Amino acid sequence: MNFNSNKWFPFLSIRKKLIITFTPLSFVPLSVIGIISISHTIKLMREIAYQNLQHDITIIKERDGKFLFNIKLNLEFLSNSPIFERYIQEMGTRVESQNSETTSLLHPFRKPSDKILSFLQVKFLPY
Repeated sequence: MNFNSNKWFPFLSIRKKLIITFTPLSFVPLSVIGIISISHTIKLMREIAYQNLQHDITIIKERDGKFLFNIKLNLEFLSNSPIFERYIQEMGTRVESQNSETTSLLHPFRKPSDKILSFLQVKFLPY
């Protein structure tokens, strides 16, 4: 195909004809390279985000596993602690000896006694 700018634009100066001719020649390759690079960058960003999510999930799983393991250890310690067993027995006898329902409902919210505080100090829990 032969493009003759004098046929298409006879009323324009040579400067304007050159601008009209070379503008598409420079913008077409530039836009193609831009579209390709943007699509490649988007693909890479998705892959990186997916890898980051997988890494975060593994860290959360490890933390949850450690947390649940520590809870299990704490429960085992509580079940084998004579101080805590005596505290539970004493609180059970106190609740049984009281006739009022409101005091038995408020029982878990009472201030801990010296025995439970000593237990917490042995376990190095901040209280």
